[in-house]
Amino acid sequence: MPTQQQLDQLKRNTKAIIDWVNHMHDYLQDPLNEVYLKVGQDAQQDAAQSWVSKVNGFAFDAIGKLPFPGAGAASNVISAMFSSYNTNTAPRLDQIFGSIWSRFSANFLRANDDLGYVYSDPAGHWNDTITNPITGATFSIASLADPNVVFPTQQDDINNFNAITDATVTSFRYNLTKYVFGQRWAILHQPNSTFWSNWNDNDAQNFAKQQISGNRDVFLTWWHDQNGSCAGCPNDGISTSEPRLGIGQWYSNWDYYHGDSAPRDLCDWLIQDDGFGTVYNPNAITTRRDVFYNWPIDGNLNDHPDHTERNTTVKQPVSDEDRNRAKLWRAFMTSVPRKDIEQDIIQKTVDDPKFAYDLRNNPKKTLSDYIGLEIPDCVNIEIIQEIPGNYKLVLPYIGRPNKKVVD
Repeated sequence: MPTQQQLDQLKRNTKAIIDWVNHMHDYLQDPLNEVYLKVGQDAQQDAAQSWVSKVNGFAFDAIGKLPFPGAGAASNVISAMFSSYNTNTAPRLDQIFGSIWSRFSANFLRANDDLGYVYSDPAGHWNDTITNPITGATFSIASLADPNVVFPTQQDDINNFNAITDATVTSFRYNLTKYVFGQRWAILHQPNSTFWSNWNDNDAQNFAKQQISGNRDVFLTWWHDQNGSCAGCPNDGISTSEPRLGIGQWYSNWDYYHGDSAPRDLCDWLIQDDGFGTVYNPNAITTRRDVFYNWPIDGNLNDHPDHTERNTTVKQPVSDEDRNRAKLWRAFMTSVPRKDIEQDIIQKTVDDPKFAYDLRNNPKKTLSDYIGLEIPDCVNIEIIQEIPGNYKLVLPYIGRPNKKVVD
């Protein structure tokens, strides 16, 4: 049986993690919106719960690298807990981004409940274990009772508390982008290499830097070639290929692709450097080489070592109209107090029975027509109406900041 001191330590760490999980919830919504607007994700695909668990796991694993006592143990338990929910039946999702937030929120609510059970009855959950289905590793709840595990709190250790938040958000932003980027964009391969006679590596690198400075979507590759085919050229030089981020496939050496190239602002937001020492945006998601070689994208250069294989996958672009709808909706919801919007809609249902009927049966279209703004696919609308003897209480989303009411 655990000692009272061990139970107290378990309760202390569990409460600290509950507080941090609630705090963390809102912080992950901003990078989700950021990646959605930048990547332009195709909204017709559903991300499986195992995909959500994988991103969760990457995010919480970052905690283990921080210098507070027991960081590794706390990271293992949190990561395993969130990852274990990939066997949980989640809400049916029909849009990859809008509903991803619903799935994440469901995970946070589940974690909040599970941690709450441990906090309420630490002795009863002392022997509980959590298995991370991604790694197969199993961790015990009792590991949080170790006196060497001291999960930071906002009150007692604000620096480490904020460091955990920052590390998790950074990891979440990177891995979310990494795993959704390939849903929209591919690496397009040049069908024929270009031969440059008498070139050396310095010539190729200078050419690469010049190309990338003007075309952020490209990653030039080259290799020494003694089989140059141009008439009159010596059979010695360098051949180059210019794989690109885009939608469609290569057409010819001079008409690079059908479809769309990744826009410059997306590439500058995504890629920090040119791959050859020049940094354009140190706050970008990752390096050029990481995207082209390591990310799970159609046409990944590790999968195409000859640099010339065509990419035949045609991605469907998200229209500017879809992207603008999301931007306008976000601007609307941040410019008008939500309480005022809801009160106006409630009054309309009282005054107009037909509006009330339409709102219950087709809430998204009805609200869209009423406010004069098309609601994007990534937003779900649910109408809850009371009937006599059946009272309903709508709780705010988990992690919402508390606000004092001033009379």
